[in-house]
Amino acid sequence: MKVKVTHTVGIEDVPKLINDIIINCQQKMLNESKNLKYYVNDLDKLHVEVSHVRESISLVDSQLEDILNMAIGLEGVINSAEQDMSEEELPSEIES
Repeated sequence: MKVKVTHTVGIEDVPKLINDIIINCQQKMLNESKNLKYYVNDLDKLHVEVSHVRESISLVDSQLEDILNMAIGLEGVINSAEQDMSEEELPSEIES
C-alpha cells in the first residue's frame, strides 16, 4: 500500500531532498534486481518474488514522479523570484 505524505521544507533544502530520494530509488532498484531469481521448480516462489519486485518498482515509479514534480515546482519558485527581483530593479515610471 502506498501513501502520499506532504511536509514543508525550506527552499534551500529541496535540492538535497530530491537527491536523497533519487539515491533511495537507485538503491531500491539495485537491490530488487539483485534479489530477483528464477526458481525452476517453484513457480509459487517465483510468483511471490516477481510480485514483490513489481510492487517495489511501482513505489519507485511514484517516487520518481514526485521528484519530477518537486524539481518543476522548485524551478517555478526560483524563476518567479528572479522575475520579481528583475521587476523591482526596473523604474516604475520612465522620465522624459
